[in-house]
Amino acid sequence: MIGIPVAIADSEEWMALNGEQRTSFLRRLDELNMLGMELRSKKRWRESENFESFIENLELDISLRQEYDMGPAGGLTRWLTHYSWVFNSCPAKLRKSIPKSALVSLDQGEPSGDAAFDEYKMWFEKAGNDLVSALEGFSTAVGFDGALAFLFLVDVIFSRMLTICYKLRFHPSLVD
Repeated sequence: MIGIPVAIADSEEWMALNGEQRTSFLRRLDELNMLGMELRSKKRWRESENFESFIENLELDISLRQEYDMGPAGGLTRWLTHYSWVFNSCPAKLRKSIPKSALVSLDQGEPSGDAAFDEYKMWFEKAGNDLVSALEGFSTAVGFDGALAFLFLVDVIFSRMLTICYKLRFHPSLVD
């Protein structure tokens, strides 16, 4: 289970969330962590019929977890955390608060549109590892800026995974 760093738990932003919003926030992070661990361990691939079913199931799972599962109550979105939680921070603080090795995930190269499926599998395995590492960084962050930086990194990695799933819709081996 992903823990909330003290800097977040003690923040006005966290305190302003109701119980349902906090639960949703934590549940999403736990689900992302599980998905990342399944990718890095190749479990998802081993349990898939073929590459197409691997991608379809992954796309579905990522799509469902892009936002918090707030139901009709609403009130908490990734955009809100990205926008309103950074009022007392700036990009330079965010960038300085996480190791340079973590920033590599922001620019990780992607396989070409017609790359072999093995290249895509390796990309997803690395992205799963990067996702889990970013979640661990969030959970153990000492300051508010560091926690936010890792949270943003999680969302970048996760969004890139979905982009790759969409990109694969054009792969020559999957197109009739």
